[in-house]
Amino acid sequence: MKKVAVIPAKAGIQRLQTLNYKYDKVEPGFSLLEVLITMLIVSIGLLGLAALMARVHASELESYQRSQALILLSDITERLNVNRTTLTCFRFTTNLTSGTPFIGTDGSGWALPTGCAASSYASINTRADTTLSTLNSQLRGELEIKGGSSKTGGMIGARACISYDATTQLTDSTGATIDGSGTYTVTISWQGMTDTTAPTAVCANGLYGSETKRRAVSKTVRFANLTSS
Repeated sequence: MKKVAVIPAKAGIQRLQTLNYKYDKVEPGFSLLEVLITMLIVSIGLLGLAALMARVHASELESYQRSQALILLSDITERLNVNRTTLTCFRFTTNLTSGTPFIGTDGSGWALPTGCAASSYASINTRADTTLSTLNSQLRGELEIKGGSSKTGGMIGARACISYDATTQLTDSTGATIDGSGTYTVTISWQGMTDTTAPTAVCANGLYGSETKRRAVSKTVRFANLTSS
């Protein structure tokens, strides 16, 4: 006959206690691992949130700058209309490949036209010079002051170009060309925050690093010549 070993009841209790003790020792390790994994997931989420906030901030700045550029573009057009008798003094952008000269932020190609003599009245010529100087200051942000510091209201690297297309001049009833009846193109360029598509409008090209960071808005207008028949 086979002998069957009998485990005393006391020894069985001790063995069960030993198993429970080992289990208790392993359980805290699993909890720590879960905490570490949770921290890793939360950290990745916070990094993603920070990147999203940075992208939102850049988008807001891009939108703000474009809004300012459009407002200034309309303002320049209105100022040209007011200075209709001295429009020739505003045709300062002659290089339509590089978009120079321009006014606004300094850079290679910057030039502020002065000494307008298009009108026979000195006061009207002075008004044209003053208008150009004011536009130059607006582009630099010098007209807005915060905490005693100027240059706080402009776009980043804002520059403006105004060109004239003589090939678009109209003709009168006799077929003669009407001088000054061509189109004016006003373009504003500024620094973007991210790379996008390079603009087709020409103004201060090559001054913003990559052309994909240059932003530009333009408007083509024609002013009536009320003195011609």
